[in-house]
This record gives sequence, structure tokens and C-alpha cells, in this order.
Amino acid sequence: MPTRSFTVTGVVQGVGFRWFTQRLGRRLGVRGSVWNSPDGTVRGLASHDDAAVLERFLSELTGGPGRVDRVLSAETFENVSWPDFRIESG
Repeated sequence: MPTRSFTVTGVVQGVGFRWFTQRLGRRLGVRGSVWNSPDGTVRGLASHDDAAVLERFLSELTGGPGRVDRVLSAETFENVSWPDFRIESG
């Protein structure tokens, strides 16, 4: 199953961005998690059987609350074992 790690830069903490990401992931059927990073970014993992759905998820992150400067993503081989999309404390 294709899995991507992602980092969102900009003003994305304290504005509901993780909640937005969780709702988006659940709406698209993406499995994964999202968390705040100490450097002010929001990071996460996302996985879906259909690579096109995964790319749509990453693309739609740019429309989240706050100010999104950039969404960086990379293929990863980390295992996403949970059944839905969740918020992690971070």
C-alpha cells in the first residue's frame, strides 16, 4: 500500500490544521496520522491503496486553515497499521 510522509510549513499550528487533516483523511478513506512538530510544522503519515487518492489528499492539504506555505512529501516504507486517520500528540 503506498504510504507518504508529509510536512506542512507555514502558520499551521494553533489554527485547527490537524483537525482539518483528520477530517480530510477520513473523508477520502486515507489511513494515517498527523501531529505537531516542535519546529512549528505539522507532520504526518498517509496511506491508501490508490496512489491517486493519496495525491489528492496531499494536494488538498494546501487548502487547510492558517497559512500553508508548502506541503512536502516523500515515499516511506513505514507501516500504517491503524484503520483510519487519527491525531497524535506531538
